[in-house]
Amino acid sequence: LITMDEVVFAGGYPGKNNNSSSAYYLYTNQYYWTMSPSYFSGIAAVAFLVIYDGSIGSNSVNDTNFGVRPVINLKDTTKFTSKSSEQADVGTSANPYEVV
Repeated sequence: LITMDEVVFAGGYPGKNNNSSSAYYLYTNQYYWTMSPSYFSGIAAVAFLVIYDGSIGSNSVNDTNFGVRPVINLKDTTKFTSKSSEQADVGTSANPYEVV
């Protein structure tokens, strides 16, 4: 699962709507968990999640209404390329990076 650090590094912010799917690749219009804990309330553990509008929130881990998204971390020596010469749309779902 994604960590809270990775969400913030990608542009997520607590309480700040970030629903620009072209600029914020974590925006999905859905709720999903991170693997980062937020706090323990005494009766339940609370973890961070990405909210449907792209902002950061937290909720009890007992709530089963949220999804998860897998993450793959690559070494910094990984080589990648793109088929497009247009830099503006590189790394999008229409023109993804390709690991070589």
